[in-house]
Amino acid sequence: MPINISPPLSPARYTPLPLSTVSPTPGGWMHSQLTAQLHGLCGKKWLGGGPYPGHVENSSWVGGAGYDGLEEAYTYWLNGALPLSILLQDDDNGGLLLEEIEYGIDYVFDMARENGGWLGPKVNDSPWSSFRFCTAITTYIDAFDSTPTGAAADITTDPKRTKRAKRAVLAMFQHASSLLDYLKSFPLAPGSWEHARWVELLEAYAYLMSSKHWSASDQGQQDVVVNLLTVAQQQGFDWLAWLESNESNPFVNSSDASIRGWFPSNTADSDAIGENRWLPTVDRQWTHGVNLAQALQVYALLYRLDSTNDTTWLDRGRDAFDRVMDLHGQSTGVFTADENLAGREPNRGTETCAVVELMNSAFNSFSISGDVRYLDQVELVAYNALPAAFFNGTMWSLNYYQQVNKIDAMQYPPNCEDDARPCQYCFGLLFECCVSNHVQGWPKFVMRQVQISAEGHVAITQYFSAHTTRSIELSDGTTIGSLRVATEYPFSQMIDIEINKVSQEFVLELRIPGWCGDARIELDGRMMPETVSRGTMHALKIPAGSHAISLLLPMKIRIERRPPNLPFPGVAVPTNAATILRGPLVYAMPREYVLDVGMVFDNEDSNSPVGQAQG
Repeated sequence: MPINISPPLSPARYTPLPLSTVSPTPGGWMHSQLTAQLHGLCGKKWLGGGPYPGHVENSSWVGGAGYDGLEEAYTYWLNGALPLSILLQDDDNGGLLLEEIEYGIDYVFDMARENGGWLGPKVNDSPWSSFRFCTAITTYIDAFDSTPTGAAADITTDPKRTKRAKRAVLAMFQHASSLLDYLKSFPLAPGSWEHARWVELLEAYAYLMSSKHWSASDQGQQDVVVNLLTVAQQQGFDWLAWLESNESNPFVNSSDASIRGWFPSNTADSDAIGENRWLPTVDRQWTHGVNLAQALQVYALLYRLDSTNDTTWLDRGRDAFDRVMDLHGQSTGVFTADENLAGREPNRGTETCAVVELMNSAFNSFSISGDVRYLDQVELVAYNALPAAFFNGTMWSLNYYQQVNKIDAMQYPPNCEDDARPCQYCFGLLFECCVSNHVQGWPKFVMRQVQISAEGHVAITQYFSAHTTRSIELSDGTTIGSLRVATEYPFSQMIDIEINKVSQEFVLELRIPGWCGDARIELDGRMMPETVSRGTMHALKIPAGSHAISLLLPMKIRIERRPPNLPFPGVAVPTNAATILRGPLVYAMPREYVLDVGMVFDNEDSNSPVGQAQG
């Protein structure tokens, strides 16, 4: 698998506008989701109970006593709370949250200065949480590393934040040096989290390598980063060989014929791996849902880092995505992962961490490849699987696993994490990972809505009510004073777009979902004659001046038959099941239920605020 990383990077097809450029519009549905996060688990940092209260505030990352495990809560939380706080500056609590985040970031940087540039703690000798911190801190750099030309006074014009963003860039370079030295002495250990999640380093440092800070750095700094990523891919798990393995091309060979050393194609093999019955030949880390969801962007990232513009990377990445979904996919756009791959059965769960990591990988894969199918998948997950993670709209409680079709929430094996801590399917706050990592879902969805194509076009990739906070300046000198999207999508099929003070003609790209075969576009009340093809980024020329665009995406009821279940090798069981959809929404049947108040399913009584209902 190792490639020769040699900057400059191969170009991405699309690049999101800087984080602070687009904000959700107050009163819109998306704004309400972010606001619920701000006032729920995320904004209150209420991420723990029992003997280790406050997994964020008490994390050793920010000077707390810490807790057993990976110290993952703080970096997971930061990865979502940081963009959330920037997107919700219209809410006083958003500003307060950002200030608290910056206090923690400063502490991390101060400690790194005392520790030779190393970012954060090494918990149980694992450097993995530092990978996620690097990914998270790129959003701060993206928002604050320079003051926009002619910008009105706002959070982006604060010189202290610009200085902190530059400090973040330097911290990433210094950490690369420390981490490279560490990996030379302590290689990524097979079976460890860092061995499986090295792709996060690619995501973080590919951002740095594509930024203006790369050309401003010296050759020595650049060489360190290139060497770090080279060592990481050499030591890390070979995701490409695993994802592309099959019976005729096994990943590992075993003298035991009952052990199948290739990517699982059925539920029985998936469960054997997930339950570690095939150790040491096959490790459950290879089918762990979160690991896999993070890793699916590896093809797109390697395409960029390869610098040869070899598009076969992108073709292989598309094939890998399709293979995972074909063998383990669900109606809501996610794959089963409770915690490991589990086949097609709709009563098998998906961990909430895997939901948001899949959204992130699919969005990154779109931005690099331009393949609109990734956007359709992100949308399907965002409007179905992500809301299914929450017990109610307050976002004060979370489902560790979700299932498309399960008729009970009972406390019994099988398909639970283990007998000692049963019923991971039930509502409650069981592990700090999903309770903190779920936060990235909506903010990263919002911050990638408007992107700039390699040709300099403005592209709207997802539809919800939002507006630009400053003018958009294109590379050819075109300026767009403001852009506003107004819609009740996905509940409505009409999207209205206002564009004001355009200095000269430019091209606007609008995503036409793959499910919509008869989209229509009006420009200033005039129906556009061009054919609008499904599954494309439709290009529309916008003249100078101010204009109104109306996009109609008719949402017809669709019935999609589910493929057969694959319970055992070579066995396909027809289900006669179907998914009913309207637009991007999956329909569910309302069901009466029986509540047994004599059963308590939560692992700790203190896992929700007083009065909060739990399953």
